[in-house]
Amino acid sequence: MSASLVCLEQPKSPCLAVVKNRSPEAQGVQFQQTDLWTQLPPFPDTPFPQQLPVVAATKNMPQKPVVKVARITNPQSIALLWNVEEEDPHAADMDCYYIYVTQQHSDGTFSKWKTMGVVKAIPLPMACRVSDHSGGKTLSFILVGKDIYGRYGPYSDVQTVL
Repeated sequence: MSASLVCLEQPKSPCLAVVKNRSPEAQGVQFQQTDLWTQLPPFPDTPFPQQLPVVAATKNMPQKPVVKVARITNPQSIALLWNVEEEDPHAADMDCYYIYVTQQHSDGTFSKWKTMGVVKAIPLPMACRVSDHSGGKTLSFILVGKDIYGRYGPYSDVQTVL
């Protein structure tokens, strides 16, 4: 699987319209996500920093990103949009977000999670477009944020496109 990552400064409304699409097909993607959960590989490690500055103790850990994905037909690509449920005013500034992908093989198993990209953080919401070279196979994505102190937050929920 090869793909390229294109990040947008701020999501534009056409992208939001695609990502927020609640068509029966999009709802089917969410339904199948729970069936795939038991087949997915373990998430990559997110090590805690060996040393932290004292000021890090005054800031909350990074928040869990809420990710939405959609397959775009023209140009053929996949859009990822992420935000948080409610912004924590006591959270540390974010440094970057790691995007991981896994692909389902013909026998139903999944490859190990691969780093699709590391995206420098800007104010949320953020969005990326991934060129789609999956050949119609099922792709699953997760995202995790890292703050300026090197602390990782929780992984997003797994999002799957068919």
